[in-house]
Amino acid sequence: MKDRRDNASGSENYHFIKETIKEKPSNTKSILKKAFCLAAGGAVLGCCAAFAFAAFLPAAVEWFGFPQEKRVDVDLSGTAEHSQSVPSVQNEESTPGTVSYETGSTSESGTDVLEEYEEIYSRVLEIAEEPMQALVHVTGVSGDENLLDHSFLHYGEEEGIVFLESDTDFYILTGYTDLKDADKIQVTFSNGAYALAEMCKGDARIGLSVVRVPKVRLSENTLEEISVAVLGTSASSYLGKPVIAIGSPMGEYDGVVYGMVTSVSEEISAADCAYSQMITDMQGSPESDGVLLDTSGSVIGIIRRSKEDDINMIKALPIAQIQPLLETLCNGEPIPYLGIHGITISSVQAENLGVSTGIYVDSAETDSPAMIAGIQTGDIITGLDGERVENMTEYSAKLHQMSGGENITVELLRRSASDGTYVEMEFDLIIEER
Repeated sequence: MKDRRDNASGSENYHFIKETIKEKPSNTKSILKKAFCLAAGGAVLGCCAAFAFAAFLPAAVEWFGFPQEKRVDVDLSGTAEHSQSVPSVQNEESTPGTVSYETGSTSESGTDVLEEYEEIYSRVLEIAEEPMQALVHVTGVSGDENLLDHSFLHYGEEEGIVFLESDTDFYILTGYTDLKDADKIQVTFSNGAYALAEMCKGDARIGLSVVRVPKVRLSENTLEEISVAVLGTSASSYLGKPVIAIGSPMGEYDGVVYGMVTSVSEEISAADCAYSQMITDMQGSPESDGVLLDTSGSVIGIIRRSKEDDINMIKALPIAQIQPLLETLCNGEPIPYLGIHGITISSVQAENLGVSTGIYVDSAETDSPAMIAGIQTGDIITGLDGERVENMTEYSAKLHQMSGGENITVELLRRSASDGTYVEMEFDLIIEER
């Protein structure tokens, strides 16, 4: 007989009440139903919120005074037919005949603005037409040939202008830097004809030279077509006056630009001379070349090439200041030389510094007559040979009248190292020639 007290799970006792517990299966349909209900409820709430916001927004804007953007209707009808004549927008204060910055606009006089510009440019070209016939290219040529095409080797090219005609020659003012070492000089005229030229004289101090072309080297047609430019003789200031630049004012040949002179206060200083510069509002380049014209077509300035660190505005050397030098260059005469680099002391500077007006010696060139005689930086030159000189222009003009080998006395003031006062001194110099 089996023992009924055995209650192990594997026992045969109570086998009729043995059971297995199973997990309840998930109901997918029920989950989907709940998700759908939540989504539908969210959509209903969102719609209610949107309708409420839309209804409340105009009242809120009006209540709080928020600015409202006005809608502007755009009408593009007829755009294709009227694309070239867009009307300008005018306010209520605009008056007839005063429309600006729009195509077809007019000036106060009722004239079309573009027509006025066209008239200005036409007038500029008309003024520049004859002087441009006097422009030439001056090329330094080596005596050696290029083995590739048997052409001459070029040292460089300068712009030039025919400014003087004699019975036998045309004289051309041009640069000197690219010509000084050339074996031959070739001039190409505005009509394309070219001829060999002769160097009259060059001035390395300011980089100018004069060359001449004998008429016998030119054809009859070229002789008839060459124009001779008129040099301006006025020494008055051109500050604020309109000017025209021709040649290569922006680095490209055959250029014509117009503007105005904005400054004449800047000076360029070289040995024994100083010249003012005309600075314009016209954009140039380090390769700028050519001449400046006044409104009558006269040449009033020689365009100087700007240094790389300069602001590339077109600058020119006034013709009126270098005319005595031009005569010397044309005649091939030597240039008197002392080797003094000076700065003019104005009356205002003299009063502020407590010194005399005159020429402040900035430097004396090495081995020059000035250095050999003992003139030093800081000296103030007041006279030459007993004549008072108050600026570099007077000093240069006086020196220009003398010749090499002559003696000249330089009167100056030198500051004493002991008490700082200026002492009068005289130095005798022997003029050299360049």
